[in-house]
Order: sequence, then C-alpha cells, then structure tokens
Amino acid sequence: MATDGIRSAVRWLAVLPAALVGVLITLFPIHWVVMLIPYFDRPDDSIVSVDGKGLLASMRPELLERLGDAFLLPISLIVVGAAVAPRFKFQAGIALAILWFLLIGVALTLTLSHGRFEWGNAVLSVLGLLGIAIGLHRASLIDQEHNSSN
Repeated sequence: MATDGIRSAVRWLAVLPAALVGVLITLFPIHWVVMLIPYFDRPDDSIVSVDGKGLLASMRPELLERLGDAFLLPISLIVVGAAVAPRFKFQAGIALAILWFLLIGVALTLTLSHGRFEWGNAVLSVLGLLGIAIGLHRASLIDQEHNSSN
C-alpha cells in the first residue's frame, strides 16, 4: 500500500520532465518531415502550386518548422504530461496548458516590448492556442478512459 503512494508521488514528480522530453522528441519528426517535403513534392498532383512547386514545398523550411512546432509541441506537452500523471489527468493537462500559455504570453510580450508587431507571431500564437485546445481535448479523453477503467 505504501508503495502505491511512493509510485504516485514519483509519477507526479515526473509529469513535467516527461512532458518536456515528449516535446524534445516531437521536435525531431517535425524537422525531418519539413526537410523531406521538397523530395516528395508533386506539383502536378497538387491543387495549389507556387512557382511550379506545391504549396508546402514553396514555403521556407524555417517557416514550416516554426508552424509545425507552434501547433504540435503544446499537444505533445499536454498529452504526455496527462498520460504520466497518476490521477487527475485532465487537471494536469490544464496546468501544463497554462504553463504553455504563459510561455506564449511572455514571448509575445517580449516581441511587442521591442516595438515590433509581426503577423507571423500572431499566426504562431493562434496555432499554439489551437494546439493547446487539441491537447486538452486529448487529455480529457485520457482522463475519461482512466476513470472508466478504475
């Protein structure tokens, strides 16, 4: 019985580090997908083409990677953290979403304090918020599944 309490405490301590590792692991597939897009581009199959390239292949790789990171990293953070939490998985996802939201707020504040407003940052913020919403939805499903199995 005491080992259950220790195991639960260790899992709570592991929520944030595991979520951060999940974010780091997510960075690699995003990068490689972005790097491989030009090799699998078929503009004749694409509805939209720019300068003879498909839409994604015509974008700068740095921009594509930033868009993918902004959308997928909060999903990874919230879902991995919720999966590691021993109980209250949705609430753990909410705490991680608040943390990510605060990071977005700090980044935007620093950008705006330098007197620069860029639409790209606004788009990245919207993608981040969408990622948070999807991550929280998945965390709620994980929580429901966990509660129904107990």
